[in-house]
Amino acid sequence: MSEKRDYRDTVFLPKTDFPMKAGLPAKEPKIAARWEEEGLYRQLREARAGRETFVLHDGPPYANGDMHIGHALNHTLKDMVCRTQNLMGKDPYLTMQFDSEATIVAELMKFAEAGNLYRGSKPVMWSPVEETALAEAEVEYEDITSTQIDVAFEITESPIPELVGAHAVIWTTTPWTIPVNQAIAYGPEVEYSELVVWPAELPLEKMSRQEKLANAAIILVASDLVPAFVERVGVIAVVQRTYKGSDLAGTVARHPMHHLGGFYAKPRPFLPGDFVTTDSGTGLVHMSPDHGEDDFLLCRANGLEPVFAVMADGRYRDDWEWLGAGDLDENGKERRRSVINKPFNSPEGPICSDLREAGALLSASDDYQHSYPHSWRSKAKVIYRCTPQWFVPMDKELGGGGSLRSRAMSEIERVRFIPEKGRRRIGSMVEGRPDWVLSRQRAWGVPITLFVKNGTGEYLQGLVRFGLHACLHPRKRALAGAEMARRPLSGGQRPAPRLVPVQPARKLRHARPRALRPGADARLHHGQRRAQDVQEPRQHDRSAQGHGAVRRGHHPAVGAQRRFDRGPPHR
Repeated sequence: MSEKRDYRDTVFLPKTDFPMKAGLPAKEPKIAARWEEEGLYRQLREARAGRETFVLHDGPPYANGDMHIGHALNHTLKDMVCRTQNLMGKDPYLTMQFDSEATIVAELMKFAEAGNLYRGSKPVMWSPVEETALAEAEVEYEDITSTQIDVAFEITESPIPELVGAHAVIWTTTPWTIPVNQAIAYGPEVEYSELVVWPAELPLEKMSRQEKLANAAIILVASDLVPAFVERVGVIAVVQRTYKGSDLAGTVARHPMHHLGGFYAKPRPFLPGDFVTTDSGTGLVHMSPDHGEDDFLLCRANGLEPVFAVMADGRYRDDWEWLGAGDLDENGKERRRSVINKPFNSPEGPICSDLREAGALLSASDDYQHSYPHSWRSKAKVIYRCTPQWFVPMDKELGGGGSLRSRAMSEIERVRFIPEKGRRRIGSMVEGRPDWVLSRQRAWGVPITLFVKNGTGEYLQGLVRFGLHACLHPRKRALAGAEMARRPLSGGQRPAPRLVPVQPARKLRHARPRALRPGADARLHHGQRRAQDVQEPRQHDRSAQGHGAVRRGHHPAVGAQRRFDRGPPHR
């Protein structure tokens, strides 16, 4: 048997100095270090100076959770696009620079100086998974199947005597909002029927009149929705009387869980709502001002304020009477869960179980199919949640004419979108959106840098002008300018401080002002997270600690408190 031939000497390959192994983990840091030492990016910018600019609008990294392979893929693709455009001779633009952050703050200051920025509590789209407010563009809709329930609220007062003791029935696909109910809305022009109902399984034809009365219940629902209600709940119904919605003014009900006392013992008034329709449900809408726009506006107009029962993670507050931290099951475990938890809202979940035990749950089924908003990051369901946020009004008239909404719609028409459907998506969002919420509860982003008054939350216009001046001159000006010296605040009697230049405003991203007290020295420190007491003023003492300082002496912002709600929008 012949020996195996070694063919390696017959293969002619080029000889190079390249090593057999790439050794990238050790080699790449050295390459990056050499590029940094040579100033490669600076050289590219200089070589492309004056050329056509290419801007890739890249958002910040994922705010919550661990990094994963999706982030690597995302930024690898974006890096390829930017490098390709650079090789084509275009000038790349880097947004993560101090100057760019100063520009963002300057634009915010312009809104504030023009009176187009306010702080308020409104229900906004909220992600319990990411624990932050979401903009309309960060929300996507998916078809889901939810639990639908019919809940009876006993009427305790009414200008219609026949309704006292009857039950108004509401329908909802969000059982978790029932623990935060504060009122019931009716349509002033809707016709309502007073029904006498019996369980469908009762043999009424064999029952005496007294037996029928003993087993009957009086129900109030919209006349147009009686057939659907009867089928859904499984009852036999007879219409006794009808009423116009406006006749229900002054009617009051009580919460099904009123026996818990406290919040649940308060009366639930009937309120007129133009938004109430007879498309589905019962024509009576339960109102939770914490968790709906219509709810919030109607309740606030009638003196009912949000109670902030749901925390950032989607659970009810620890001290909440129903399903709070102290609400335990037979095994001593908490019954509360995140409000987006499907079993928590199911017909067998704690909310439906408690309502059933109270005799208020008329029907519950987990078969209602509809479209529901989800976070585009986590893909989890979002909720409306009332939290203090910073807003820009969309329909307030701006200087030079037009509102922010009208101007934005005009600009959208001018922009070329690829693909074209992007224009329709953002156009529909801007056209129908309420006031724009700026603030975010995130670890990244440019802070909302405003001084506000304790108690009122009103921001101080003089310091807004100061911040705007600093940001508009990031290289040539210090944090303060002489022209700002002794300017009066709007409506104030005291002069504004004389400001002392210390360091350029490109360091603004590290500046976090302290609270100001009478005679206080307003220093800007990195990392200060709450108001601090400061020493009494000393004559002729100036401080250059931190990134800027003002003269010790009189300051108009008495009792001011600085707020840093994370910011840079739905509802």
